[in-house]
Amino acid sequence: MKYRYLALSLLTLALTLACSTRSAAAQNPRLLGTAKPKVLGSVVATEGRSVALPGRPAARRSRKGSEDADPDALARAVLAEVNAVRRRAGARPLRADAALTRAATRYAQELASRREIEHVSRTPGRRTFRQRIAAAGGRARIAGENLARMTASPSSLPERAVRAWMRSPGHRANMLDRSYARTGIGVWLGRDGVWYVVQEFATAD
Repeated sequence: MKYRYLALSLLTLALTLACSTRSAAAQNPRLLGTAKPKVLGSVVATEGRSVALPGRPAARRSRKGSEDADPDALARAVLAEVNAVRRRAGARPLRADAALTRAATRYAQELASRREIEHVSRTPGRRTFRQRIAAAGGRARIAGENLARMTASPSSLPERAVRAWMRSPGHRANMLDRSYARTGIGVWLGRDGVWYVVQEFATAD
């Protein structure tokens, strides 16, 4: 019976990779958290770097249907989910910021082309999330970033991304941090049929 349950679990496994980090304004922002991955059901989360899911590789998912989804609408839906959990925790909702949204969207597109999640970009001048925010015309005294990579239908993506982040202490801390007032979210579908989600956080100043 145990082996039958394991087989069913493997058949229903959906890949989710997530990554989070935060820094105050500095020339060399430090990535916070541990390098050791925490396996949370079907979620593999690290704070500060990404890891591969142990065992089976990610299943390739059909792009049919997903290709027609509006990334901007999905980003707004992710924000609605994030603000819902913030309200339940007694934190004020985040407001969308145009510069942070540009930074998040561009980085989601880059990660989709790379087919991986990592806080360090390969683009000169945009290697850290603080540099990416500045390059998009934004600024922040304190900033943070959450990343996710997952297979999901467009309708389930926003809820699943936020649920995965809530299960990881680092991501949860970023989402519920009361010092953050602004955010930008980027969502992009990779050619591998996997969604890449980037959320930038910033204080009001």
